[in-house]
Amino acid sequence: MEIDYCNNTIEYDAGDNTLANSEGRNNLFHSTEVSSYAHSFLIGAILSDDYNDKTGNGLSEDDFGNYLKFNYTRLYGEADPFKWRTPYSDLSNPTASYFQGNLTYNDDRLGNYTYGEKELWYVQSVEGKNYIAKFYLSERADMWSAVSEDGGLQSGKQGMKLDKIVLYNKEDLTN
Repeated sequence: MEIDYCNNTIEYDAGDNTLANSEGRNNLFHSTEVSSYAHSFLIGAILSDDYNDKTGNGLSEDDFGNYLKFNYTRLYGEADPFKWRTPYSDLSNPTASYFQGNLTYNDDRLGNYTYGEKELWYVQSVEGKNYIAKFYLSERADMWSAVSEDGGLQSGKQGMKLDKIVLYNKEDLTN
């Protein structure tokens, strides 16, 4: 196993991150799997104190009071999740963060990594009675999905970044 002291990473072989691990002094393999959970919630709307749904059809321009309606786009979902990994790793030479262990033994080196899968949602627009704010996004150059738990960067599967927000008068958009 090669250690990269500059990046504080250590290479590992296939099988080292399984119960069949035969490396090191104690053949340590530890894995924790956390069940799915929501770490944040998407806000659907903000209503003013005097808001009243006049016709019972939800948020619309004929309602009394004010509202803000949030519209989202799901880029990656449950069927095709965004896979993240720390540290990023080349699939042909998987690496983990290096932990030197007990210095008196050469075979007491340890490594660890964190891996997960998630949905990615982005705000598309925020609508009010008279205005709409549109969010313009583009691909990030620093947020790639991993191919698998062992790493690799999946080409063409990136996160997005916010480029600009443009506020429009709804009346101008319909004309």
